[in-house]
Amino acid sequence: MGNLPEMHCWIGVVASQELIDFSTHGLVARAREAGFIWRAPEPPPFLWCAVNEQPDYVRYAANMAATHYAGSKAVGMINQYKAERRRTSPPKKSRP
Repeated sequence: MGNLPEMHCWIGVVASQELIDFSTHGLVARAREAGFIWRAPEPPPFLWCAVNEQPDYVRYAANMAATHYAGSKAVGMINQYKAERRRTSPPKKSRP
């Protein structure tokens, strides 16, 4: 849709100190596309681990500016969707 720049999003759960990444299945292909040689073991389809148990082939570092940017764009898109739904939805029938 062109609303966000391409970025890699993952989840850091502060309360449980876990990392969740549903895109690890594409790491090898992305590395090759960028001209790198993948030398680590094949990654799993997704990663869900404790922060202190990260595999050697990944390094996660939060970028707060990117987080705030993506969050604000996501909220804007949700609000735009809700406004469009309100505008195009038929009126609700009132109950007797």
